[in-house]
Amino acid sequence: MTAALVIGAALVATLALLAGASWFGRRLDRVEADLAGAPVPLRSRLGWLLSTAASGAAAAFGLAGACSWVAVTHFADLHDTALLAAMVVATGVAELAAVLVLVGGRPSRLALARPGLRWVAYGVVGAPLILGMSAGWEALLSALGEPPEPQDVIRVLGGLTPLTKAAGALSIGVVAPLLEEVLFRGAWFARLEPQIGPQRTIVLTGLCFGLLHMSSPWAVPILATMGLGLGWLRARSGSIWPGFLLHALNNTIAIVLVLSES
Repeated sequence: MTAALVIGAALVATLALLAGASWFGRRLDRVEADLAGAPVPLRSRLGWLLSTAASGAAAAFGLAGACSWVAVTHFADLHDTALLAAMVVATGVAELAAVLVLVGGRPSRLALARPGLRWVAYGVVGAPLILGMSAGWEALLSALGEPPEPQDVIRVLGGLTPLTKAAGALSIGVVAPLLEEVLFRGAWFARLEPQIGPQRTIVLTGLCFGLLHMSSPWAVPILATMGLGLGWLRARSGSIWPGFLLHALNNTIAIVLVLSES
């Protein structure tokens, strides 16, 4: 299988996935409108919305696995560089598809409103708090004889060329937080909140955010806690931007610390 064929097939699959996600999102809007006047049990609403999120998660894992397999088997000479690129692209496409499903025909669900300065300040202050919690958790695990490893994607950065390392750091420090905030605290938050209320929405999106990072199990408790804080910021400010700022600062500082030790 040639590289051109692999790339062409990936592009076709990507376009088909995004088109299908957009159609399904608009269809979901129509079903939701039909149910608006009917008494629907909370369990049914929650199951329906979770099934939508599960489709996005399945797409993420499926695409990431497929692209990683292609990178390892067909571009073995590139090794970690190709694997990193495949992971970033696959995850980004899958998250974009999930966003299209959840946004449907209402872009306002993305919560892109300009926040007040107070909430921006909370985002800036929150990043070192999360990093401090993470450092304390790592110290506790090390004291128990289970020193944690850096997350896989961050660890791979240490062995790349300077240019590729910079591109990877930008993806992890800026692009990934933006996509994750648009998905979790934008589109999915807006779908869930009218059905189950803000408190349950904060908890559910926060826990799922932590579980998304199961490749580093030791980090799940910290990231789930971080997800709760990000959800609170979204609910109180009405915008994803304070959470994005916290998320991006957290990732960027973590990358700098890991690379400085490599």
